[in-house]
Amino acid sequence: MLKRFTVTILILIALISVTANAQGKLGFVGKIFDKKEANILFGDVKSSTELKPNVLKQALLSAKDYVLIAVRNGRISLANEKKQVLAGDLQPISTTETVYIFGKDKVAEFISLIGSSAIQVEQRSGTITLTAADYTLEFATICPPVCLD
Repeated sequence: MLKRFTVTILILIALISVTANAQGKLGFVGKIFDKKEANILFGDVKSSTELKPNVLKQALLSAKDYVLIAVRNGRISLANEKKQVLAGDLQPISTTETVYIFGKDKVAEFISLIGSSAIQVEQRSGTITLTAADYTLEFATICPPVCLD
C-alpha cells in the first residue's frame, strides 16, 4: 500500500514539473528531423536564404519563449513574441505578415546540433524549414492563424 502511494506521488510530481516547465503559452514548438526525412516529409526546397548561426544565437539571447521567423524578398527577419525584430535584415514585422513560430528551446537544441554550420532558411510548399549540416528544424506554428498576441 505504501509503495503504491509513493509511486502515485512520484507520478504526480513528474506531471506537475513537466507542466510547470512547459515553454510559453503554445508549449514547445518545433521538431528536429534528419535532412533526408525532412525532404520526404516537406517536399522540395523552392528557395533558400542563408542565415549565419551567430545571428540566430544573438536572437536567442533576446527572445523570451519563442523566435518568429519571416522571409520577405529573400531577406530574413527574426522577431520576438511582440513581433519586434531581434536580428536580421527587415524592419519590424507587420501584424498581418505570415510568420513561423519556433520554441526558443528547440532552436537552441538545433544550434547545438549544427555547431557553426551555415543555416539555410528554406521555403517549401506551405512551410519554411531551417536546415544545416544533417538536420532540419520544422513543425513551426504559423501565424496567422495561431498567434501570440
